[in-house]
Amino acid sequence: MSKPEFYRTETGVGYIKLTWLDLVRYSGMMAPICDFCASALTGEQDVTLVPAINQALCPKCAEKYLKTARPYPEDAPIVRRREAFYMNFYDLHHVREAPKMGKNGGEKDG
Repeated sequence: MSKPEFYRTETGVGYIKLTWLDLVRYSGMMAPICDFCASALTGEQDVTLVPAINQALCPKCAEKYLKTARPYPEDAPIVRRREAFYMNFYDLHHVREAPKMGKNGGEKDG
């Protein structure tokens, strides 16, 4: 992955795909971990940063979370600020549509 990219799920949850080094650039932590399972993210090329919850996830936890995550209208103001902050920090200008997820978490069945 050459540069972080911002995506939005069909349900409206925004997330950023980045490398562990991109995460270190923001956090300053040289040994980042997944905020859900605490597995090491060092060397990981597929980290997911979710502005709404302000957490970084390993690929396995990100897949599970993004399949079920839904935005809450009352959280919209803070989510917009967080997304704007990260988009500015990582110099992101485009929001991409997230890959479609099927029943088993892969590409959309069909």
